Order: sequence, then C-alpha cells, then structure tokens
Amino acid sequence: MESYSRLRWLVFLTSFVIFALQVSLAQAPPQPENIETHGTSFLDHETPISQFWGKTFLKENIPFIEIPDKTIQDRWSSLQRHLRYTVAGTGYILTEFCQPVGYAQALNTINAAAGHQIDEARWLRSKFYVDDYIQAYTRGPGNTTQYTHWILDALYRRSKVDGDKQFAINQLADMARLWHEWDYTFDMNAGFLPGFVVAPTGNDQLQYDGPDTYRPSLNAYMVANARAIAAVANYAGNSKVESNFTLIGSNLEAAVNRHLWSPDQQFYVDVIRPNNPDLKPISGREEVGLYPYRFGIGLESNHSGAALALFDPQGFQAPLLDQTILTENFQSWPFSTAHILKSLAAIYRGPNLPITADQYVQTLSTYAGTQQKNGVPYPFEDSWSSDSSNHSEHYDHSTNNDDVITGLLGIVPQSNNSLLVSPIMPKNWTYFAIENFAYHGHLISVLYDADGKRYKCGGSFCVFSDGKQIVSKNPASPIHELISLDTALISSGIPVNIAANPNGFGYYPMANATYTFYADNPYKAIDGYLFYDDIPNNRWTNYQSKSSNDTLQITFARPRTISSVTLALYSDVARGGGKAVGVCELEVWTPPISGPTYYAVDSLLTNAAVVKDAAASAGSVVGQLAIESVVAFSGIESAGGTVKLALSYSNNGSTAMNIDVKVNQVRQITLSLSGTKGKYAIEIVTGVNLEAGKNFVTLLGGSSQLRIESINI
Repeated sequence: MESYSRLRWLVFLTSFVIFALQVSLAQAPPQPENIETHGTSFLDHETPISQFWGKTFLKENIPFIEIPDKTIQDRWSSLQRHLRYTVAGTGYILTEFCQPVGYAQALNTINAAAGHQIDEARWLRSKFYVDDYIQAYTRGPGNTTQYTHWILDALYRRSKVDGDKQFAINQLADMARLWHEWDYTFDMNAGFLPGFVVAPTGNDQLQYDGPDTYRPSLNAYMVANARAIAAVANYAGNSKVESNFTLIGSNLEAAVNRHLWSPDQQFYVDVIRPNNPDLKPISGREEVGLYPYRFGIGLESNHSGAALALFDPQGFQAPLLDQTILTENFQSWPFSTAHILKSLAAIYRGPNLPITADQYVQTLSTYAGTQQKNGVPYPFEDSWSSDSSNHSEHYDHSTNNDDVITGLLGIVPQSNNSLLVSPIMPKNWTYFAIENFAYHGHLISVLYDADGKRYKCGGSFCVFSDGKQIVSKNPASPIHELISLDTALISSGIPVNIAANPNGFGYYPMANATYTFYADNPYKAIDGYLFYDDIPNNRWTNYQSKSSNDTLQITFARPRTISSVTLALYSDVARGGGKAVGVCELEVWTPPISGPTYYAVDSLLTNAAVVKDAAASAGSVVGQLAIESVVAFSGIESAGGTVKLALSYSNNGSTAMNIDVKVNQVRQITLSLSGTKGKYAIEIVTGVNLEAGKNFVTLLGGSSQLRIESINI
C-alpha cells in the first residue's frame, strides 16, 4: 500500500483560452435559505449521524426524529446520494440510480418515481433542491412521457410544505401543458386513459409487458394531476382554469369508479381493452388497485374496505411484506408499497376507518425492513431481483422519510396558514418527536410525551416554531390538532456550480489528471454526484501512483470569475482501509448568473461541441452543429412577459440556416440566420415570451458552418 504521506495532489483550475481565473470571495456553497433561523434542541443531533459521511448536509437539511421503532426512523443518507448537480442554471435533479443507466433520459432523469422523490425531498430544509428538480420537468429537458407519473400532484402538495404558492403559480401554464401531453392516449368512448401507452409516433412503447388495459394507477395519477392544476389555478385566482380542470378531474374519477371498481371483488381492477366492448373488469386483484385512495379516490364511498385485503393471508399478506398480486410467491415492490402506505394513511384519516394504527405501523415497519439488503429479505425468497454491484445500491424508487413524517407522525401540510398534526400512533407508543422540520418558512418541532417526563415541555403535546413554544396541552387520543401558523418565506440568490459536467467525456468542463488509478476516473470528480462510498464508485484518486505529487486539472470552456471551491474528499485511511485519498466531487461556486448575456459554451449541449474561435468575445463558441443539435440555455430569470432576444452567431456558409427557438420546451419562432462570412453578427428577435421565474431557452438545429456565441435577453 502507498503511504499516506506520499499521496499528495494539486487541483489546477484552467480555462479553455487562458490559464488563469479571477477569484471573488463573495459566494459560499449553497445553504438552506433560512440558515440563520434557529429551532429547538431537545434531541441529539450528533449521534444519529455519527457513522455517516456528508454530515454538513445532514445537519443543515434534515429534521431529526425520535420514535420507539428505530427501524423506521429515517433514511436520509440514501436520498442524499441521489441529489445530482447538473449544469449552472438547471441546478439539481434527483436520480433513480447512483450510476447512470442506458434508459435514463436527459441529465440521467427517469420520471417513473419522480412523484415519490419530490414527496421525499420536500422535507429538506433547502428548498432549491426540489425547485430545481420540479423545473427540470415543467420547463427543462426532463421527459414526462417516458413513464406515467403524478409529478403535478407532487408539485402541488410540495407547495403545502414550503408555503411558496408563487413558485407553483409560476408553473401553472407548464402544468397544463404537461397534462395535455397525454391527450393522445385519452379514450373518448370510455372516458379515461389506457395503461398500455404507445408514443404518438407509434414506434416507442412506453410499457412493454402485459395486456392492453385501463389501469387504476395511471387514471388515479391523472385525477390527482388535474386536481393539482385546479388547486394551483385557485392560488392564482384563475377561475377558468380551475373550473376546467376540476371538471376534468371529477369526470375522470367518475369513470374510474364506473368502470374500474368491481362490485363482485370489492376492488379496483384492470379492464382489458381489446375485444371487450362492455369494459368487463378482469378477475383477480392486484395491489395497484389500492393506489387510488392516496389520491382521494374512493374515500367517501364504501370502497375503502378493500384495504383489509392487505392483512388477509388469503389476500395480499405475505410473511415479510405485501405481495403485488394475488399469486403465490410473487415479489413485493417498494415503489408500489410506497403508494400503499399513503393510501392506508388516507384511509385511516378518512371518513371510514376499516384499518387500525397497528396495521399501518406493521406495514410501515416491515416495509422499512425490506429496504435493508443484508437485514430482512424480500418475502418468501432471500434475494433481490436486478441486484448487481455498482448499480442497485441505494436505489431511489420509493419513499421512506415521507411515510414517517406525513404518514406515521401525521405532519399533514395545509395550503392555508395552518398545520395539521394527526399521527397514526399505536396505543403502546408513549412518545415521539420530530424536530426542526421546514414548514412555511419556519422550523417546526412537534413533541409527544405521554407522561411529560421525556421532553419536559409543559404538556404531553407541544409544538415549537423557530425555537418558540406555540402549543402546550394534553389532548385526548387520538391526536388531531390543527395549529395556526403564518407563512414567512425567505428568498435568496442560490450560487451555481460551474464545474459540474452532466454530459461526460468530451464535454466542458473537462477533468484530467497526471495519474489515475485504473478503477477510477477524473470525470467522477465533476459529474455532479456527491457521496462517499467505495461502491458505488464516485471518485478520482491517484492510488498506486509512483509520483509524490499528482495534479487534477479542471478546464473551463471560457474564462470564469469564481467565488469559492468545495472539495469533497474521500479517505480510506480515515476508515482504516489504507487506500489513497481521492476527490469525490470538486465544486466551483459563483453567484447566480443574472444575464443579460448567456454564453453558449456554458449551456447543455447535444450533438454539438465547444470550439476555439479568436473572433469571439470569450474566445470559444459552440460549433460542429447539425440538424439534430441542441444548445440549451437555462436559469434565465424573468418577471414574465415579452422580451427581446439577441443571438450572436457566425455563418460561414453561402445560404441562410434555419434554427428553432424553444422557450420552456415550446417552440416559439424559427430564425433564418444569413451568411456572415465567418464574422459574428447579431440576430434580434422580438416577441419572445418568458414565464415568471427560471426559463429554459433552447436552440435546435444548425450546420457545420454555423457557430453560436451567446444570447442576450
């Protein structure tokens, strides 16, 4: 093994055209917007995270929880691994896999579980993580028809946590557009949507297995999405959109109850489409038939008794977890169980009460156990499907913390200036606490202490806001308390990381090193992922280098002014592994880019490249364009309205070149860029419409003769 003293290295930041960077000390890495707000300190904030790496993130962002069952207490470090910084202006996304997979879409996003991920991350104190991720779908390059989804519903419910109605209002037009992306699938005769979906081209099946059916899942998602649009329209005072989508949601729910509810089976089931003019339901219950309840469907009727099948050995109950289908030895699926837990919570708090608190906690506790690979296994069989090293670790396809916070502890967000606390608590529990969770701009702590001796807060039930006690009482069981709270939003400019490279090798910024261990890669130091694991691999290291010093060099596409540099260091020496020190992530922070000029070399490129050009003001431009090229600018802030766009370009060809301009994924105009004989010219476009907030402006097309320098807005 190499000795620790020899493992030295140097980080060298360069630009594409000059070997110097200007430094400003005005901007630190991003922290929660309310970092100066102080909460309570009833719980130990050190011991629970003592064995985890990345403690700064955990201390600054997570609420701390204390409950009798430690198995289901928290799982924040897993979520932390999936926060990926993409490109300045776009910011953070949440991934499904720590390592990229071939079927992932732009920036390594997969929309299938995005609703789960938003539910989970909405409880982080730093709201910019979810702001960025939502806008990657509502305005950015995220593909919202890859899989069915409830992203719009999650967006609305997230607004109940942070209280930022304006952010949701700003997305209203985008929400409606995302809803209408599914219009082509709507069956006018049946009144709802099929679950077997084929893309508009007819070439790309979005679901490959199973018969062509109407599904409870997709239709429940779309009911929830429609009602989310209506709710946000209500925020905005847009009665026309509110009425329209309220009606859409009601009609779709009626179709679900009319066709997908089986009176004989007392369950929501599939209806096969082909050769079934009467829409006769299938015979056989699947766990997907319990999804509608989490979205408010079936709660007001006599349908909620279907949940009892979960606890019936002749139904879905298995030795270790609910099966997804009534077939012997079928697997459980965390994605599905996460839905079921939310449905159980909705049923428990609904007008009918067919399940008990103990049944809910039993399901939650068993579910948490199955998340432990070497702890409790999947039901019936001690194995994980699709398990492979450096791939499936920390798979982020379900919820965990949200099931504890909103489900178990009953922190039920409200759209007005209040908070509902309605825990699903077993009778033998004598205490619980959730401390310093971010809600409506405050840090809230909720404590329950049956005899008052554990927390000594003046009652069995206490609530604190920003460290000040606002409730102290001894309520009757079960607890159901609506607490008045104002909303105190704090906004601040979030610094951007200009070193992140989501595209990989051959794109800027570039990472190179004088030596790299064969199993590692310099690119891993700027890929936007920050976690400290041996596996999955996420680092550059000079392990086994023969040199006493090695250099990691980051090269930018143009000269930059930087504010600070963050190094996330990996040390197996500290862990007793005797390996080299490496870099898990290198982040270079600057103030948010406020324009008016946005350089093409800083944008997200597809089928295009950065090229050196002394005639350009920054010394480099985007070239090697073709018809399928994409130059995607992001983070263009606006108050909303019509603006003028000036495009700096050169066209060395003899004929004009057409390119399309999209704003937030909607084509607004086609530009005809005349020949300039290699000189840079300005094409001015009027009447470009921007939405309030962060905008994405995308240029599509080009030729080998065309070069793009910048846009000015």
